[in-house]
Amino acid sequence: YGAGAALTPARKAEQLPPAPAEPTPVVLDKALRQTSVKLNKARPPREVSAQAWAMEENVRFVLAEWDHLEPTPEHRQTIWNLVQVYYPEVVDTYLDAPQYRDASAVRVVVDSLTTLTRAAGRVRQGILDDNLRAMDSQAQFLREELGELPGLDDSYRGGDGYDPKP
Repeated sequence: YGAGAALTPARKAEQLPPAPAEPTPVVLDKALRQTSVKLNKARPPREVSAQAWAMEENVRFVLAEWDHLEPTPEHRQTIWNLVQVYYPEVVDTYLDAPQYRDASAVRVVVDSLTTLTRAAGRVRQGILDDNLRAMDSQAQFLREELGELPGLDDSYRGGDGYDPKP
């Protein structure tokens, strides 16, 4: 019995296939929406809503370009923290204050939302700048590769495609 038990392979527990994971941008968009709905249900002053909307706009742009951030995981982490941690904390702290409609509370929360908006805006701008660098690199390659082609000219000079330049 002892040797047979030691040589018998252990039973494998049946494993369920992993649940399909939602893509990170979907998870973050849901969390963003959830926090924004909570804020909007409280009917905050216009300045608060406007700043929250500006922040959401920057975050949604970044989420739409999420794959672009693959080489920069620190930017993905910034957006994750912004949506999953900072934005909900700012909203909860603001709405938990009994005087959340007072001008002083509005100034403080707008300042916090502005900080979040700028952080998301820097990531957004990084994506845009990177795209422009890629476009510029491509344009430079095309100029070097195709540049001045003999026989092609922007103006019509007799129509036979002859380039009189030596």
